[in-house]
Amino acid sequence: MAPRLSNRRKLQVLRRDKRLCRMCGAGAGDFDQYGRKLRLHVGHVVARTRGGTDALDNLRVLCSECNRGVRYLRSKRPKRSFLLNQLRAASDEDCKKIFEWLSEQSKRCTSFGS
Repeated sequence: MAPRLSNRRKLQVLRRDKRLCRMCGAGAGDFDQYGRKLRLHVGHVVARTRGGTDALDNLRVLCSECNRGVRYLRSKRPKRSFLLNQLRAASDEDCKKIFEWLSEQSKRCTSFGS
């Protein structure tokens, strides 16, 4: 059995990912759809059993729901809080692109009403 991930390595990943889930943007202490507090986990993108390593580029932070795969089972439209969490986890460059896109969409929507 491979050695466990060191606390030092986990802390590096948590800092890099700004203590936010890389899939949904939730942070520790945020609540899931049932009102339970989410926990953060550091895990492998490619599992060790499939040849993955403990390199930083193969590690990510996931909340307890995403880590279990529950987010994939959701069939309803995402709530605003979920979308805001996604934005919070996005890079500055991606946020800028999204803002520009939203600005363009807003202009299009207001032009229809004129």
